[in-house]
Formats: sequence, structure tokens, C-alpha cells
Amino acid sequence: ILQAQKERNTVSDEILLSGREGDLWILNHYTPVYNEENEYLGTQIISDDISNRKFAENAFYQSQQRLIESQEMAKIGWWEYDIDQNRFLISEGIYRQLDIPLDQDDFDHKYWKDFTHEKYLGFAQDQFQKIQETGSADFEIPLISKSGNIKWLWIKGEVDEDIRSGKKKILG
Repeated sequence: ILQAQKERNTVSDEILLSGREGDLWILNHYTPVYNEENEYLGTQIISDDISNRKFAENAFYQSQQRLIESQEMAKIGWWEYDIDQNRFLISEGIYRQLDIPLDQDDFDHKYWKDFTHEKYLGFAQDQFQKIQETGSADFEIPLISKSGNIKWLWIKGEVDEDIRSGKKKILG
């Protein structure tokens, strides 16, 4: 309330109330109220029960954690290549397989060529071209991790096109 009054603006917070009946999450909005002379009259408080949203967020987070753990155990991961922007988005599983620092996030097609042994570079380029032309590909290729280890990866990819924008991505 004091923060809303000080900032002369609406301030919100989330509160967890625990009781015998279980947990209840409340989202409060505090809005200071002033008269025509700009004198503070009080604070309007609006509260919403957001328990279902918080429980859904927690379930989603738990599901994400289980997916990451299962990918780590299976030594698998996923990737997405934005053709128009020439950018890769990869999962933590791929980071780990190729010994890439988790804070590295600037991936383009040229960067991935650095992981490919020159003997297989033409093959890899042909496969990415095939994915774009036919809509899918399925191949194995050795990649060289950041630590110099050779990792054989099985790559499955398919083109996904956004109906509204027409933009294409390759998912694998």
C-alpha cells in the first residue's frame, strides 16, 4: 500500500495463504485514490484468486524438469532452425552433448559448420538442403564437440511452416 501511495500508481503482489483447507494464491492490486485537490484519500485493493493458475504453472514447471531429466538420461535433445533468420535454438541436451557452455546462445548455420568435420560438411549441407526441399530428413553424422570428442548424432528433421506468416522452420 505504501509503495502504491509513494509511486502514485497501481502496484501488485502475489500472496500465498496456507490453511487447513490447503493453499490459496491471491493476486492483489493496490491503487491509490486521490481527490480533485490531489489529496490522498486511501487505497483501493482488488484481489483475485489465482490458485488455479499458480498450480498450473507449478505443474508445467515440474513437467519441464522431468522432460529435461529424461532427455539428459537418454542423451537426446531437440533443435529448431529458423531458415529466414539463419538462427538455431537448441535444448540443454544438445548443449551437453556438444560440450557447449549453457550461456552460449548465438547460433547460426556457420556456427554449426564449426562442429562438422570437413569430410562430412558437404553431406551435412546436402541433408539440410534435402530437409528444405522434401520437408524431412533422417540421417546420422559425426560432430566434433567443443572438447574435441567425436559425437555421432542421429538427426531427424522436418519443415514446419507458419500458416499465417509463411515463415519456415526446421524442427528436429
